[in-house]
Amino acid sequence: MQQPPPATLPPLIAPAPVVAPAPAITSNSTPTTYPVEIFEKNGDEWEQRQSDLRTYLATNSDAPCFVFAKFKSHKIAGTEPGRPEIRQALQTFYGLPTLIWTQSCWGAKSYYGCRDDKSRRHNTWFQFDFKGIPHGPYNPAQPCFTHEYHQPLCFTTWSRCGRKSIFCLSFPAQMIRGLKATLKAGDDDCNNILYDPYCFHQLIIQNVMQITDYCIWRETGDVLRILDWSLNSRLNAFTFKEYRQLKYNINEGVEMLNDIIVVLEKMMQRQSSRAEKIINAAPEERLAFTQVSDMLNFQHELAQVFKSKVATLCSDSENYSTWAFYAVTSMNSANGYINLQLTSFFLPAILISALFSTNFFYYDTLSNNWSLTKKFWIYWTVLVPTILITILFAFYKFRIMGRSRIWMNEMKVQKERLKALIRRS
Repeated sequence: MQQPPPATLPPLIAPAPVVAPAPAITSNSTPTTYPVEIFEKNGDEWEQRQSDLRTYLATNSDAPCFVFAKFKSHKIAGTEPGRPEIRQALQTFYGLPTLIWTQSCWGAKSYYGCRDDKSRRHNTWFQFDFKGIPHGPYNPAQPCFTHEYHQPLCFTTWSRCGRKSIFCLSFPAQMIRGLKATLKAGDDDCNNILYDPYCFHQLIIQNVMQITDYCIWRETGDVLRILDWSLNSRLNAFTFKEYRQLKYNINEGVEMLNDIIVVLEKMMQRQSSRAEKIINAAPEERLAFTQVSDMLNFQHELAQVFKSKVATLCSDSENYSTWAFYAVTSMNSANGYINLQLTSFFLPAILISALFSTNFFYYDTLSNNWSLTKKFWIYWTVLVPTILITILFAFYKFRIMGRSRIWMNEMKVQKERLKALIRRS
């Protein structure tokens, strides 16, 4: 007899249902734009036009060009869409190292780097911070404590027979206007871009120095001058908060100038070594090297002068702090001396009056009322004359003692003069 086949048990885990593949997600969003303002040299004139950074990086123009970014730096350093692509394009166009995109590099106060490629193209990248104050109506009696922090970032690429470009990121509007005015002037400093890549750096530092000079005098120099006037005129022109902000601005200015000086020294060293390696340079090229080197040296000396001036202002502010400390101490001592004198004037009379009448008030049991004692007049008849006599005695004593001190000092001077005459004889 044939046995039936065993019944098949249901599986413990049900098989996963077959799901159709999801359709590909297509994005209809427009790509991120990077608007830039291009200032390009065309013959003897500089032409201005609006463009996109991607479009510019795809061109291969040999004309000297300033590219001013009209977008914030976080679009490159942050998490914006298309960030890796634009980074790679900038890195290829300006010959940048990969480390330029690290957070430590973007958060640094100042740095400078450069390298030459096989085609003798010179690429540089540098950054430093400085302060500026908004331009507006200037009132010396109301100093400006409002300042703006700027941290410009520059990428440059330069070749004698190739492209000559500088990419300017996070530039303040005031600095862009200054650079445009300098370029439109068309002097020799601008024409040297054709022969020396560090002419870019010279023009950038020149405008930074102008903003720094304006900031130093508006934010610190004039403030200390007004403070000096207020101290001499016994007027309280500033509060403690404003004075603390002034000292902070001065110390911060010294740190920023130190960073600019360090970057300048590296630029000068690299420009000098590069000029020495070029053999058989044309006369106009040698002249450009000399002019750029001279201007960088002058800007370095000017930065040292700014630093010295800010250090002097810092010393002046410390002197004002010392003066204020001694002024408060002397005022406190004077107040204590006045309290001591008043106590000495009133204490003898009060003690003598207390001997005659210790009870100023008494309670009348018949009328159930408080009233002054009948001999309260003794207090006034003793108090007033004693106070007047004490004041006159103290005044007379101080006057006599002061005259006696002057007389003793004159006697000492005469005695020393007599000793000197005896020694000579």
